[in-house]
Amino acid sequence: NALTEDSITNPQTAYGKSKIYAEQDISNLADDNFSPVFMRNATAFGFSPRMRFDIVVNSLTGYAIVDKEIKILGDGKPWRPLIHIRDICQSIIAVLTADKEIIHNQAFNVGDNEENYQIRVIADKVKEYYRDCNVSIAKKDAGDTRDYNVSFNKINTLLSFSTKWSLKKGIRELGETYKKVKLDKQKFNHRLYTRLKQINYLIKENKLDMNLKRIKNG
Repeated sequence: NALTEDSITNPQTAYGKSKIYAEQDISNLADDNFSPVFMRNATAFGFSPRMRFDIVVNSLTGYAIVDKEIKILGDGKPWRPLIHIRDICQSIIAVLTADKEIIHNQAFNVGDNEENYQIRVIADKVKEYYRDCNVSIAKKDAGDTRDYNVSFNKINTLLSFSTKWSLKKGIRELGETYKKVKLDKQKFNHRLYTRLKQINYLIKENKLDMNLKRIKNG
């Protein structure tokens, strides 16, 4: 069944747990003068000035460009809800302009019911744009427990919000943009565009400590 905002949470990573703990603590601060809203975005994709190549759609499309192969690093079975970065921006505007009574201390899944995909299906969609590329699957069973199919009925109904960017449209945008910037392996693999690589670099350079706090004079 698709997960709603009221479904029992079961975060699989430290990142996921931090989100839940933050929601719980911030929610307790809600009062007449403070209306927190918790935006539970689907997995983002699309072009941005500070590009990310470590999120699934951007990554699979990038592999098609630089390796001529659409590489699924796991087994491709997990589900991922998707949302384009521009639709995330529009959802924030929708919340900021909504009546307080509707959004006060509420959580919203942000995305579209039609944009829930298994990773291997996302790869097949990329292949429709890059027909000469094969899809490769690295592992028969990756044991990836991050697997979720999400309902977006609440934001659709209460805020009349709907996304404008489909996966197909987003893949086309990425392909055209990658071509314009002449994406190559050096750019695709650069630490600046993969969060974990950049964090490890900053720790190595003594700019962050192991708690990810900035080191003075670092």
